[in-house]
Amino acid sequence: MKRILLVLFALISLNAFSQLQVKEGSFKHIPGGIIEDKEEYTDGNDFPMALIKISTENINEQERQRLVFTGNRETQIIKRPKTGQMWVYLSAEAATFIDIKHPDYGTCKYYLPEKLCDYCVYEMVLQYVTSEIKSGFLAVISEPVEADIYIDGKYCGKTVKVITDLAVGEHQLEISKDGFCGIKKTINIKADETLTINEKLQEYKEITIDTRQMSEESTTPKNGGITIEEEKNVDSEIYKVVEVMPEFPGGASKMMEFVQRNLKYPIDARENGIQGRVFVNFVVEPDGSITNITIMRGIGGGCDEEAIRVVKSMPKWKPGRHRGNAVRCSYTLPVIFMLN
Repeated sequence: MKRILLVLFALISLNAFSQLQVKEGSFKHIPGGIIEDKEEYTDGNDFPMALIKISTENINEQERQRLVFTGNRETQIIKRPKTGQMWVYLSAEAATFIDIKHPDYGTCKYYLPEKLCDYCVYEMVLQYVTSEIKSGFLAVISEPVEADIYIDGKYCGKTVKVITDLAVGEHQLEISKDGFCGIKKTINIKADETLTINEKLQEYKEITIDTRQMSEESTTPKNGGITIEEEKNVDSEIYKVVEVMPEFPGGASKMMEFVQRNLKYPIDARENGIQGRVFVNFVVEPDGSITNITIMRGIGGGCDEEAIRVVKSMPKWKPGRHRGNAVRCSYTLPVIFMLN
């Protein structure tokens, strides 16, 4: 296995990156431009249309013919091939964006920067952009093996694993396995370099401090008769499994009601169709307060921050108990974001 990894570490790949895009600043209204045959260019509801004359860069005549244009449901679109251009007629009142698709070049969604005027003429430039981006290999090794690997919140398999085509730059790496303390760290993939991560996961251990075994000397006054009371049952260990797990006031059903009542769907996530589960980990302290709130696995779009906000707003829990004592206890809560 080591020999295979050494060979793979030496590889750095160059991937072609390409996309369709509207050239920045190219969308313009042509002063005085008016559609001549107004009767022909009205949509199915007899509403006026507008014309966008689309020039292209790095797209030849044959490939330009393969472009497909769509809009929102109320928008009717007619395309007319012209020499060096594609003329696109669309419903002036309804159009807010254009989806441009090519079977080989990909897709591009362009939001119109202004409301289109009836029978007015506009112009813009559509580009097919290609560039080279560098990527490398990341080898992730753990002890024990078969640990889950997440990069930037995306599941990538289990250790031992070599991950290919990882873009140059910073990434968030997470390694986790049931029964072991997970690891989160920022990694940096550099051009023409490889990175090996080798982590030893620490097993969860339960540690009980028995204050009855403390020496009498620790409670003997040593400062002029002022008594120093030692704190009893002090245990800084965070437990994962205890005899009595911590509980939201009223139980799981009340917790679900609380989350549903207080959770607000982030606008960014709603507009971009982001949904899924955010796994929030926190510590329930012996007094029931919540601390150490972290995201174990997020989905972005503001959902991670919203999940943290809701957890922070929770009332005090019933603490976890172990061997008769309230202890610090780790708890993971999945918060579900789902679009209707």
